[in-house]
Amino acid sequence: MSHPINTTVTLVAAVANGIAQSQSLAAAGPLVFNGPLVNGAGVAVFDAPRRIAIFSNGNDSGITWTITGMPGPWNPNPTNSETITGGNGVAVTSNKDYSGLISIVSSGPTASTVYAGTSSIGSGPPLVWSTFFSNQQVSAYGVVLSGAPTWTIEYTHDDPYGLWSTPPLLWFPYGPLQNLTGTADGVLPAAIRASRLTITGPGSVRAVQEQQGF
Repeated sequence: MSHPINTTVTLVAAVANGIAQSQSLAAAGPLVFNGPLVNGAGVAVFDAPRRIAIFSNGNDSGITWTITGMPGPWNPNPTNSETITGGNGVAVTSNKDYSGLISIVSSGPTASTVYAGTSSIGSGPPLVWSTFFSNQQVSAYGVVLSGAPTWTIEYTHDDPYGLWSTPPLLWFPYGPLQNLTGTADGVLPAAIRASRLTITGPGSVRAVQEQQGF
């Protein structure tokens, strides 16, 4: 018998300079964590696992940012890290979700001022599905509980816990359950490895997913 799995993602409003307020770097090095989300230990702590954003007022496309933080509670690793390319007068967003951040380090000087904070995007835990059954399709529905967020069910063919796949994971939005603002349901493609709920807040969304065939 299959078992439905409930996932709820809730995000408060993003704080654009919540990690690092406006500053510039004359050379490669870390941003100073001086935003309102930073605690006494110098660590930025968030309301829920979510992506972070780094905004460049100049052209920082020639440098990279190495982000190190704490992942969501479902990730077995105590820290999480990634490197992203800087933006040109725009914000760049992390690919991973973080429940807190330890450091943001630049590979070179910034062209102008930069600041960093939370984005409005966050995902729930990956739900891993069995690949040992002929009928592997996963049904899903979502409902907005509060606020006015949009929500999407994403799926991957990679191993979300990194046991055999090479990061970064490739997540694909499922078209019929993408960028929704109300209640909807659907059946995901067959033979997927995992799926997750991703929302753009602020607000709260509950998704119920269930694998068919066992």
